[in-house]
Amino acid sequence: MGYTDVRDIAAAHTMAAFHPNAQGRYVAVAGSAYLSELNNALADAFPGVVPRAGGPVPKWLLMLLGPFLGLPRDLVKYNVNECPHFDHSKTVNDFGLTFIPMSEMMVDQATAMSALGIIKKL
Repeated sequence: MGYTDVRDIAAAHTMAAFHPNAQGRYVAVAGSAYLSELNNALADAFPGVVPRAGGPVPKWLLMLLGPFLGLPRDLVKYNVNECPHFDHSKTVNDFGLTFIPMSEMMVDQATAMSALGIIKKL
């Protein structure tokens, strides 16, 4: 799945509106990762608090059980264990935007949510 820090989204929107070289559409996706990779970034930052994710669910198992769980086989076939990739080179080249790395984004988000009491203290 694609991920982007909200601070990068705000910067990209501002640059697209006001940068003199801005033209056309821009992709503001920092990168792609499996959900387990996002989870493991948190597990690395908060050992003992966030458990590491296991491997992906076998596609054959979801193809078999999916219809009973409300997951159409086409959804499983084309989306499970697939990771889309996005080309943000135009955004980087035109604006010089450097995207915040996934691990930093996840740690900052979890820390902010913990400080606000949305999740338990880390």
